[in-house]
Amino acid sequence: MNPAFDADSGRIRLDATAFEALCRVADPASRSAAALASDAAPLAALHGSGALVDGVAHEALRPSLAAVQQPIASLQLLVTGSAGYRLHQGWLSVVSAVLADVGDGSYDFAAIGTEFVPTLVARMTRLGLRPHLGPASVAVTETVLAALAAHEAGPRAEAAQTLVSATASTWPAWSAAAQGGDWRFWVADVTWPAPADTAASANTATSDDTATSDDTGHRLAVLDTGAGLLRVDGDDSGPRLVAVTPTEVWHLLSSILPADDEVAAAAPS
Repeated sequence: MNPAFDADSGRIRLDATAFEALCRVADPASRSAAALASDAAPLAALHGSGALVDGVAHEALRPSLAAVQQPIASLQLLVTGSAGYRLHQGWLSVVSAVLADVGDGSYDFAAIGTEFVPTLVARMTRLGLRPHLGPASVAVTETVLAALAAHEAGPRAEAAQTLVSATASTWPAWSAAAQGGDWRFWVADVTWPAPADTAASANTATSDDTATSDDTGHRLAVLDTGAGLLRVDGDDSGPRLVAVTPTEVWHLLSSILPADDEVAAAAPS
């Protein structure tokens, strides 16, 4: 596709190949000889759209590209359902950037004020008024959750049917809505490098043959229907679904970003 660039807003719609080429322009150190050869066509298209001027990213794109090059934290927002699969990405910094999956093989890339990231997540997940479900919990397996997040429609449909059966006696209205295809599963992950002392302690506590991630973060996973919302909770006994209100989900979203002291060491100079 041909990129569509709006210099006034700094927003550009483009495909994955053009986005990768644009990022390599902003970070010349990442441009191998092979990348230079493969970038010829997307770079020509980016120049044609005005996103590149004399081989340099337009000034309206520089804040968002700076976030990609040196993020303090990252956002991954997966949204699946009977209607499809979308994976949005974000890079959080003093000014943040989001690459929103449009669903047709193209993406919207733009800068966003970091304080507005929770609001953007709420918009992209269509969080809104829902009936309140009765307080209860229903056990669910990791296998079912993984299938709900699958790119292929078949596993998602099978997992949804499993949930229809599991929730029928506890939340019949929710089960009926899911049975009719009115369901969405979304998972918001915000991650950032763990403080050095925390990572060192974690590595010390594990055996030499156990891989330990140095990332930490916050996750919020929600199953949404027109009949109400369920949040994925869990402990050592495994994951479970619990009823939650839209207001409670919004409060959780509002606290999904890292606190200043959690990412102070990672802040760009």
